[in-house]
Amino acid sequence: MSIKEVVDSAKNAELLGCKEALFTLGERPELRYSTARKALVNMGHSSTLEYLKEASKAVIENTELLLI
Repeated sequence: MSIKEVVDSAKNAELLGCKEALFTLGERPELRYSTARKALVNMGHSSTLEYLKEASKAVIENTELLLI
């Protein structure tokens, strides 16, 4: 998902009454799957952890959801 898609999804969840956001990504899928690696590169990230950092920050800055 793009960061915009993550934020849009979080905002929709918030409208439905959700209070928390949970990110589940697996353990370094970019090392195992070329598709994951290519997707990260296309979004400007070198690792899943880097992507997660940006996605988490975007959710925190654009919603009232708690990250768990």
